[in-house]
Amino acid sequence: MKSRENQRTEFKEALAKIARETTDIIRRDDFPKSIRPEFLKKAVMDYPLRDGKRLRPALLLWTCGLFGGNPENAKFAAAAVEIFHNWTLVHDDIIDNDDFRKGLPSTHRQLANFAKAKYNLRENDAETFGRNHAILAGNIQHAWAVNMLSKTQASEKTILQLIVELSSLGGRDLVCGESLDVEISSKKWSQIKFRHLLQIAELKTARLLQFCTFSGAKIAMDGKKSDKCRLSKILDFAKFAGMAFQLKDDLLGVFEDRTGKPVLSDLSERKPTSILLETVRLAGRKEAAFVLSLAGRKGFSKADVAGVRDIASACGAERKCRQKAEKMKNNAIAALAGFPDCEFRRLLLNWMEYVLERSR
Repeated sequence: MKSRENQRTEFKEALAKIARETTDIIRRDDFPKSIRPEFLKKAVMDYPLRDGKRLRPALLLWTCGLFGGNPENAKFAAAAVEIFHNWTLVHDDIIDNDDFRKGLPSTHRQLANFAKAKYNLRENDAETFGRNHAILAGNIQHAWAVNMLSKTQASEKTILQLIVELSSLGGRDLVCGESLDVEISSKKWSQIKFRHLLQIAELKTARLLQFCTFSGAKIAMDGKKSDKCRLSKILDFAKFAGMAFQLKDDLLGVFEDRTGKPVLSDLSERKPTSILLETVRLAGRKEAAFVLSLAGRKGFSKADVAGVRDIASACGAERKCRQKAEKMKNNAIAALAGFPDCEFRRLLLNWMEYVLERSR
């Protein structure tokens, strides 16, 4: 039995290898070559080629291995899900009006800067140019993802199943989750229940992870009788891991500096994340009023940040959210319990630990 440290080292090496190979597939693909104008082509290729952990491709490839398939056959599907994920980020950054992604200017911001330099546009006109073309870039990335998925080494029947499922889990459910996430900022916090936030997490975050596991399993079972029981289990793994991921992300939004986003950015956007909602619900009247008074503010002092953190910890909200994330994690582990111990099962367990232990 390998030590825990050796398992983690091997996991990181395997993840890094997938990241390199996925990036290479995306870079060499011929789909973007005919995109015009040139600045739009660059915008389309930007996010997919930025440094990333490639967690979703890894989930897809290792699920394929877990179901007895050859991960090599799933490499185009893995690249497709990475491209698909990135179009959602481009549009998400427009919706959230975020100027940065992974420490670099977001797509709409880059295009606005391009318009000012190239066409000497005024600020408002450049912003419109950047936003409009970022929407178009995301649309092309969506089409690119489907095109990449069609190159998967599998039967036409399986490829069609993957495209249909991507349309359902990604094109429909994920976007519905984003819509609910945007809508919730317009509601009174007293109207919102914790279960509403879990529903959003399941749609917005977990659904695309479920597509990864569905695809990996289907490619592995191509031409074979479908194992509905094990397929259901691996979909449960992705669902609970995704919900735990979102709970962890909410916690990072208060207690850590997330890459490209300032602390309490969700509070600045009046967005009641799990940790913020529980803080207001569990804190005393005075403390809750203090947190709510910061909603919508564009900048926070060190005292503001420290105050929110102290209240979240003292009232038990932090502990409760961490416990809920741990429960989701345990549910995910239980979903894998029926699979035989093998390299790919261990990689998936380490994948989940890696996702939930991150500090940003």
